[in-house]
Amino acid sequence: MSSSAVTLEDKWTVERGRILISGTQAIVRALLLQKSVDRRAGVDTAGYISGYRGSPLGGVDTALWSISARLEAADIMFRPGVNEDLAATAIRGTQQIDILPGATRDGVFAAWYGKGPGVDRSGDALKHGNSAGSHPRGGVLCFYGDDHAGKSSSISHQSDQAMAAAMIPSLYPATVGEILEYSLMGIALSRYSGCWVGIKCVNETVEQTATVDIDIDAFSPVAPERGPPPPEGFNIRPGHHLNPLRNEQIVIDVRLPLVRRFVRANRIDRTIFRSASPKLGIVTAGKSYSDVLGALASWGSPPRGPRRSGSRSTRRAAPGRWRPRGCWNSPRATRPSWSWRRSSPSWSRRWPRRCSMRRAGPSLTGKADEAGDALLSAVLQLTPAEIAAAIAGRLARLGAAGSLAFAPRRPEAALRRRRPTTPRPRSGPRSSAPAARTARPPGSRRAASPCRASAAMRWCAMPRPRRP
Repeated sequence: MSSSAVTLEDKWTVERGRILISGTQAIVRALLLQKSVDRRAGVDTAGYISGYRGSPLGGVDTALWSISARLEAADIMFRPGVNEDLAATAIRGTQQIDILPGATRDGVFAAWYGKGPGVDRSGDALKHGNSAGSHPRGGVLCFYGDDHAGKSSSISHQSDQAMAAAMIPSLYPATVGEILEYSLMGIALSRYSGCWVGIKCVNETVEQTATVDIDIDAFSPVAPERGPPPPEGFNIRPGHHLNPLRNEQIVIDVRLPLVRRFVRANRIDRTIFRSASPKLGIVTAGKSYSDVLGALASWGSPPRGPRRSGSRSTRRAAPGRWRPRGCWNSPRATRPSWSWRRSSPSWSRRWPRRCSMRRAGPSLTGKADEAGDALLSAVLQLTPAEIAAAIAGRLARLGAAGSLAFAPRRPEAALRRRRPTTPRPRSGPRSSAPAARTARPPGSRRAASPCRASAAMRWCAMPRPRRP
């Protein structure tokens, strides 16, 4: 058997294969991958990144400085900002390459980074930059770090609300591999729609290390037909005159609909599993997706157990006001009850307004039930066991929990990561718990997926009580 040498530098050089990389390093590697994508497409681009460090993105500048020679060879410039405002303003300037003559590159893809308080103070610069737009061969990513629990910040913060107020669409990765994938997808979305694109980064995702399979040749995002452009065009335009109302109209009526079209075409939001007649829908995003999978593991290897009970799970990688179609379109269910878990109830306040416009829309519950009583906390960190109890309660209320045996004696063991190694021989009696299985939610494979997490996640199913 022949084996290739494995080094710590593989995370910066390998374009097809398996690498070991952290979430912070994935942000940096995404820029190098974007340069490779443009080079293969015959587009001569350069890169620019600027921002202000802060947990959970406190190590981005250190990772960038550590590979300064690689960045220079890839025509990627790193200039840390004096503050988040000046960094965002510099990012806006990279998209104005056609305004002055003598450009030496076809475009500049750029990235801004900052933590939640930095998003708050830079709202004006971010709004102005997104209103002006992105270059068709440039693109802008905004990596914003959120600390929902306030573990390493003076105040807990959730910035996707501020980004949505600035009309900047966001992608919410749940794994290290998805940071790479959504970063490349975000640049393609920014070039296609003309919007800046945010990447929501939380502690649990950025501060972990994982093995990821990369295949840059497999990255081929779908660009749907955009239709006739407005007189000003879809992207940033040189020499445009200041017209705030017209700029806002272009963002709302032209660019955001293109975001929804791109998300649907590339199946960024997708259904994880569904039963024949779903009665309960579970909508998740980002870290909540992993928590809900851990909750469903209480009933066995997901999604087999919930599927028998008549439930359906939809994962939203692009949460926000720009809802994609298909999240509640269910030809076999008339009024399913939808439940989700999120740090702030702002999402659950927008969805009822959307559903009220549908004659047979679903009844929505999440932080509170139909009577207004609390189901899940909007402030405290939730565990998979608490989420499992809430889901079991909803299924029982709908009369759909008859086939589930939800009686975990150790709720904290609902989700447990194990290394994919050969189990050691045991001595003594064997446990009555079913064997751990690798979770592979079914669904159609997306063609535009440059990387995927390769670390095996094993689900520890709990023993079911015997029926009398």
